Amino acid sequence: MIVQEFYYDEKIFLTIVHENMDEDVKNRNIDDSININEHIISFNESYVDEFNLDDNDYLFIEGFLDCNDEKNPYKDYCAFYKEFADLNYDNPFEDNSPTLPLKEYNLLSNFIKEYANYNFTKCSFGNVLFFSPIKIKAEFYLDYPPYFKIMGDDVRGNAFVKFKVNEIILESQIIEDIFDGQKILSKCDWNNCEIEIYDGNELLYKNHHNLIRNIDLKVNMNTENFKVKLKKSEKQFSLSPSNYESFTNNEIKPLDVISSYLTDETNFYSNFINVEKDNCTFLRKNEREKAYDLFDNLLRNSGDVWIFDPYFFDENSFGVITDFLMFFINNNHRKHIVFSKYFSSFENFKNQLNSSELAFFKDFGFSKVDFIESPERFHDRFIFFVSKNKIEGFQLGTSINSFGENYSNIIKLSPFCCHYIFKILMEDIVSENIFKICD
Repeated sequence: MIVQEFYYDEKIFLTIVHENMDEDVKNRNIDDSININEHIISFNESYVDEFNLDDNDYLFIEGFLDCNDEKNPYKDYCAFYKEFADLNYDNPFEDNSPTLPLKEYNLLSNFIKEYANYNFTKCSFGNVLFFSPIKIKAEFYLDYPPYFKIMGDDVRGNAFVKFKVNEIILESQIIEDIFDGQKILSKCDWNNCEIEIYDGNELLYKNHHNLIRNIDLKVNMNTENFKVKLKKSEKQFSLSPSNYESFTNNEIKPLDVISSYLTDETNFYSNFINVEKDNCTFLRKNEREKAYDLFDNLLRNSGDVWIFDPYFFDENSFGVITDFLMFFINNNHRKHIVFSKYFSSFENFKNQLNSSELAFFKDFGFSKVDFIESPERFHDRFIFFVSKNKIEGFQLGTSINSFGENYSNIIKLSPFCCHYIFKILMEDIVSENIFKICD
């Protein structure tokens, strides 16, 4: 078997064992390393006759991985898989900060992907994984109609095949007692198929394969380059007039027309029925009540709340902000509101509060709310919900004090975009100048 070990400095943080990989590899030994933040990430791959697991208290997971599974490190083969997850491993890339070191994770993930073809996540720290490839694969041939061959040392049992155009099944077959090199033919043209192979009740192979039938190339042909100077910057850039030409490697067949029609139909229907489920919520004029309902639902999310709004304490919006803060505390997590000292004044806002309002905020736990004055003139507005395992983020089209008064929207950020923006804001915007209503 082949053992791949990854080290942070000199401590192993990931082990991957490839079983059923004994042919012509007994002299195998590969080493490499990279530096990340002055720490050495090293890799060693070697052949061993057996591998003994340590006595850690692991969470054990096992099962079958098909060819399309993201955990599967093999391109063509399915695999039996076992994972021993160390839930108590001290992640060396984490500290008490809610931000994630995205650059470091990216370097680490790419390094592991290069040598182990494994999609590493921060949950993988300390884990030991066993992969046992099942040596069955399908080789596809673009004929008319197309076909495939079943290849490999482990080919046996019965095959179940569905030939399809998009999601519509054109033909299904059950082929018994299959053998290495067997050709599987269809009576019709198809652009994707599903294959399952069983030996009795044991699943050996599962794959969903899409044929690449046409390749469209767009070639950009530059003629001349012009140097352009900007009026308000010393930077120059090259401007190249371009001509595009398209080339297609195949003629369009009837099935391609059908596939295009079905794709357009599916996309239209999906967009039509999901309008109200979209990640963008847009408010018209004078929809303040709708804005309050929206914020009320948002604040039911778990995790510490971070609001970045440079104009939060706008002097003309005292009543609106007071109302917002009233229901803002309807959440037991810590809350942080970051505003810009150039556009907002916490002291002016606090001085306008009367005794009953101050008593209300004190009685209902506003000690958990930090108002953070930023020295930066930032512009865009964001809301983040930060818990131990994830960050959810939303971008506001206007400040909270005017949200719902005029045309404005709120958009949910993608996970990567959310982490990336939050990390930058925490590094560049947040200061230690913190105010409390009830101090």
